[in-house]
Amino acid sequence: MQMAVAGGLRNSRFSSFRSSTYRLLSAAAAILAAASFASGRSASAQAHATAERDARISVFGGFTGSFTDLDNGRNMSVTAGGDFSLMKLFGLTPSIEVRGTYPINDGQVVAVKDILGGIKLEKKVHFVRPYGDFLFGRGAMDYHDLTLNRDGTLYYYRSYSNVWAAGVGFDFLLSPSWALKLDGQMERFNSPITNSGDQWVKAGTIGVKYTIPFRGTRYGH
Repeated sequence: MQMAVAGGLRNSRFSSFRSSTYRLLSAAAAILAAASFASGRSASAQAHATAERDARISVFGGFTGSFTDLDNGRNMSVTAGGDFSLMKLFGLTPSIEVRGTYPINDGQVVAVKDILGGIKLEKKVHFVRPYGDFLFGRGAMDYHDLTLNRDGTLYYYRSYSNVWAAGVGFDFLLSPSWALKLDGQMERFNSPITNSGDQWVKAGTIGVKYTIPFRGTRYGH
């Protein structure tokens, strides 16, 4: 059977992934900027005290260990992101989150990277903020060796996919601005390699978070 290498269009596919990532980041930045502007006007006017009390922008970063769901593969990666929240609703704080993960060690099987954005809900319990999130974005898998697809017709060295993710985590408040972050995500990739057509990547992150509150916010109290 004649085999073809699914990678001859590497540059065009990489450009497509880069373009999708750029559009997602641009949209997220626009949303964050608009929300920040709206919150700033609200705080200045002091017209919405309830929303003002929990309006903040946070950035975070850390190291991520991932199980790639392919031949017992594992990754060591770095994860960075940010979120914006405006108000409390029924005791919960919703926020918009954007995050990206990039591998620094592919474990000799496959390197998984993605950029995701979505909604996060959190609740403050004493000095801990437990949260859950639901995210969507784009991802890529770079295979360490040429890998045959499930139909036995193509070899892949890279594949691209939409990614759906859901996760939970805890921010342990160390001060009004700093927190220790523990985070876990389950991410679904489309895969041309596996028999099911899916890869479920399980990722755990430990890192730090820095919060920039708006005037009148009482984040650390």
